[in-house]
Amino acid sequence: MTTTQLDLERMEIIRQLLAIDSREMLDSVKRAIQACLSQGKKEEAQAVSYDRPPCQYTIQELEKILEEAEHQEGIPSEELFAQLRKEFPVLCE
Repeated sequence: MTTTQLDLERMEIIRQLLAIDSREMLDSVKRAIQACLSQGKKEEAQAVSYDRPPCQYTIQELEKILEEAEHQEGIPSEELFAQLRKEFPVLCE
């Protein structure tokens, strides 16, 4: 949704709010908005916690893993790309 569309949606909601004459209805709308906003914050907090997993290794362990990986012999890049092309031809089109 573009910024303009979002602004239009907001203005429409504001118009609808201004048309409400009942205090009870305003309280109901306010509770609904607060519930939606708090739900959005909870989902955002969960997403952040899942995007950032806890540290699994110490710096020393990571340095050791990196050093071991650098000394391992692997397959040449040409062979690796050939294997990938065979396994995933759609990605190479």
